[in-house]
Amino acid sequence: LTDELREFVRKNVLQAAVDGLRAEGRKFVGVLYAGMMLDPELGPQTLEFNCRFGDPETQVLLPLLDTDFYQVMKHCCDGALDKLEVRFKPEVAATVVAASGGYPKKYRKGMKITGTNEVKNGANIFHAGTKLDDEGNLLTNGGRVLAVTGTGPSLREALGQAYSGLRKISFEGMQFRRDIAHRALTPERQLKVAVLGSTRGTDLQAIIDNIHEPGSKDPSKIDVCCVVSNRRKAGILERAAKYKIPNKFVSAKGEDGKLVSREAYDERVEDAMRPYAPDLILLIGYMRIVSGAFCERWERRLMNVHPSLLPKFAGGMDGDVHAAVLKAREKETGCTVHFVEEKVDAGEILVQKSCSVDPADTAESLKAKVQALEGQALIEAVEMFRLYQLGVCPLRDAHRLSGGEAEPKKSKMASA
Repeated sequence: LTDELREFVRKNVLQAAVDGLRAEGRKFVGVLYAGMMLDPELGPQTLEFNCRFGDPETQVLLPLLDTDFYQVMKHCCDGALDKLEVRFKPEVAATVVAASGGYPKKYRKGMKITGTNEVKNGANIFHAGTKLDDEGNLLTNGGRVLAVTGTGPSLREALGQAYSGLRKISFEGMQFRRDIAHRALTPERQLKVAVLGSTRGTDLQAIIDNIHEPGSKDPSKIDVCCVVSNRRKAGILERAAKYKIPNKFVSAKGEDGKLVSREAYDERVEDAMRPYAPDLILLIGYMRIVSGAFCERWERRLMNVHPSLLPKFAGGMDGDVHAAVLKAREKETGCTVHFVEEKVDAGEILVQKSCSVDPADTAESLKAKVQALEGQALIEAVEMFRLYQLGVCPLRDAHRLSGGEAEPKKSKMASA
């Protein structure tokens, strides 16, 4: 809501209701909240009044309450609320609901819920349709199962906490909206993505086919602004050239013919990317380990796709991973998109896609299966990043590669 709309609702709906009750001599002690709808032509419309706490409205409001909640309720009962200063924290909250598969239509109950103990500071879990079985397992027991509320100094940070907490929780059929507050956080320009690669760039093709559309006004489309490779004849450079994407080979050798340090090479890569000012970097078949300094400069803006279900087979590359999967007689494999940290394949997992390992599979056939999933996983991870779901503002400072971030316009609360 704009400030003008908020004041209109406060004056003409909320205050008007209280004034009407007072004028008619109707004493009311409790919670009263209005269900509103914003009509594009008629403006704010009142659907109903509820004499109770809202769900999930309360879950996004009460974490910001700074005054003792008991004192607020007691002063209401004593008719002395006007004598209490009700204070709210100068923060922002966002709530995202996890629902059962099939909801709001037919859905199953009794699905085991895991990961709730991993949700830490900055996020709170509110249970709704849950229960404990005789063995102490947490199970789903309704359509709207639970909600995660994140708090922080800005809306993007609150959303990041909420979605980060939600991604730690899992149950069969779990679904949740991925567009909470997206209208308040729409980037002012298109997301620019750089790609580092050493091989054919098969996963890049999936991105080109589905979301690469420079200059598009569709916010779901991105601009693959440049492709950089450590191999002069890498297929990924040819693929980029075919689609008129700026591309460049960056040599790892100095003028003396000797290999430069990892840190020095990464600085060369940044020099190559600098004219295109990317917001996010994807490592696609990149056969190099990046330096810790590079990871630090691009913290939470550097993603890698790995051909296994991490943490299994971490550290392996390309075909070696698939051979190791077969040797270990795994029943399932897949791919993982994760943030890149100095320790190889140890960054936060963002997306995983899986497939079965069949008795007749070879390393090559398994590679084809997994590669078909990698493009999907990368697209999903980029979308999460674009929608502020990863705790960082998508648009990086365009003026310097190691600079700060543009802070989005602040809002107070968002929920669904």
